[in-house]
Amino acid sequence: MEQQTPLNIDMEKVTAIHALQTAILGIKPIVEYTQTSFTIVQRDLAGFNETMREIIKWNGIENYISLVATSYESLSFYEKMAHITITDCIEKSNTTFEANAEEINYILNDHIATKVTKHTIISFDNTSLPVYTYGDEKKPTILLVLPCGMPWVIGQAWMQFLGENYHVITWETRNLFTEVTPNITNFDVKAQSEDMVAIVRHFDKENVHIFGMCGGAILTMQSLTSYPSLFTSASVWHGDYNWRDNSILTIHQKNIKSTMMMAYGSLEEAEGIRELICTPRTIKTLAPHLGCIMMYPFIDDKLLYTYSKINENIMAYDSNMVADDIQQKVLVVTSEEDTTAHPGGSLRLNERLKHKVFYQRKKGDHASLFDAPKELQQVFADFIETVA
Repeated sequence: MEQQTPLNIDMEKVTAIHALQTAILGIKPIVEYTQTSFTIVQRDLAGFNETMREIIKWNGIENYISLVATSYESLSFYEKMAHITITDCIEKSNTTFEANAEEINYILNDHIATKVTKHTIISFDNTSLPVYTYGDEKKPTILLVLPCGMPWVIGQAWMQFLGENYHVITWETRNLFTEVTPNITNFDVKAQSEDMVAIVRHFDKENVHIFGMCGGAILTMQSLTSYPSLFTSASVWHGDYNWRDNSILTIHQKNIKSTMMMAYGSLEEAEGIRELICTPRTIKTLAPHLGCIMMYPFIDDKLLYTYSKINENIMAYDSNMVADDIQQKVLVVTSEEDTTAHPGGSLRLNERLKHKVFYQRKKGDHASLFDAPKELQQVFADFIETVA
């Protein structure tokens, strides 16, 4: 029996409930990893508690997440970040959250999460990779390379935009979402580039465009030089590059590199780093809607230790080794306001590439990239038309 479309659903309500769903998708990897209870604070808002319970149930995590009448101060580090994310959703909403179960389920079934297909793909060394696809598989392929250790949902906005005209594939970093093993041996940039090859070959794709964000730009550069016939064009967005030049590294880049080097020294050192970082001060520095997503790798000592090994290899990768060898056409994007990944790193790459288009935003910090702003959508659309 076909589901009837509820009548007269306000589009503002759809937007508001979709925002709450995205917030829960940011929390979901945390509770799936920890397998422990997680508190969301009840709100005295029309329909909020009822709608939130339906969303939690719809995501199959009702055994972990509870709505509780409690204070912000009583929450854990990750619960506080979730509270801020949900508050951000509420403040941006122009309507109430009142809706019946049929309406809520209809709205959730229209969210991109229902249209993204999850696969498990085995890489070259038998490592299991969580892979996600969206869009018509008959259309040209884009491989979306996320920042190291981030859940797939950080790329949701770009997947939704790109999926209109492309078959979009992305994945979550090896050993951080399945089989978290501190004693991994294949954690360098070459291994992660081989993951990219395994993924596109699994789907029997060719002439793939790589869309690399933040540290994903490094994996993009490696793959362009190692597999030029497979990856035929690329775009790199707010890339985190190492040119062996400290003048084009931000304070953030220097601090994170030092943190990664300390954290992969041992599980004990990872524990110490977590105690220093997982504090209210850190919460204040994070974009309200990205807190839980950005801090996923810091959940426990084992995860941080493993993440640090992988991410430090990305941050230490010498871009000078491959920049001159890239033959494909590449779009390089940065922003004057990016204080996370120095725009000078992108400028340096643009100087070294043979075939390139450069775009520097006047406004927009690093976190805003993940919102797929209209300005950048147009930049991509203009670029991809020039790629044969």
